[in-house]
Amino acid sequence: MQSNSISHCQECGITQSECWILHNVRVKASFRRLCTNCVLRNNISRFCPVCFDVYDDSTAPPSHQRVMCFRCPSISHLSCISFRFSSTFLCPLCSDPSFTFFDCFGSGGLGLCQSEYAVATLAGRDISGKSAKAVVAAARVAAQSMRRAAADARAVAEMKIKNAAFAKKQATLALERLAYLELEEKDGNEHANSNGDAVAGEMTVEEQKLQDWISSILEPKMRNQTQ
Repeated sequence: MQSNSISHCQECGITQSECWILHNVRVKASFRRLCTNCVLRNNISRFCPVCFDVYDDSTAPPSHQRVMCFRCPSISHLSCISFRFSSTFLCPLCSDPSFTFFDCFGSGGLGLCQSEYAVATLAGRDISGKSAKAVVAAARVAAQSMRRAAADARAVAEMKIKNAAFAKKQATLALERLAYLELEEKDGNEHANSNGDAVAGEMTVEEQKLQDWISSILEPKMRNQTQ
């Protein structure tokens, strides 16, 4: 996750002093810090752009209570649309190129609005109801994003644990197999050695018989020679 020390939006580049708050959010499998406008622009299908009601876990209103923008995946409440619905309905963002969800404050006086002084200063500003709703909506969208990221991380961790347990079991079986093969080889060698000793003993007896036979032939001759 990106450090909270980042003091500008990582998409549009606006500073935290101008946008009041930066939200921690996951965008396309990466963690970023974005301003309210960029959070809502990147999650346009997750809330109503008119009343800023956030849809829980991507559950949009029923089909008979919603209308989708003709140009983008934005979904608005039918009850929030003040004019008759048509097939070419455009959400506020698509109908007005200069539309922003949150009215920036400008760079004067707030610094990094995380201190008590900054919050107190902000409280004295004239914040529109739309901007306040946008901040709350962006915070809820960001929270949903981080909850999904936490759930995904948990699933990955559980899968790694299962894989590690399986690998450990396979390694244990391999070690047991190796120990069995070593024991089998050791028994085979001992059997071969015992057979070799037996053969060596038989050869010694044969050699002794041969030596006795040779002696029985040579001894009479040697006696005759001495006589």
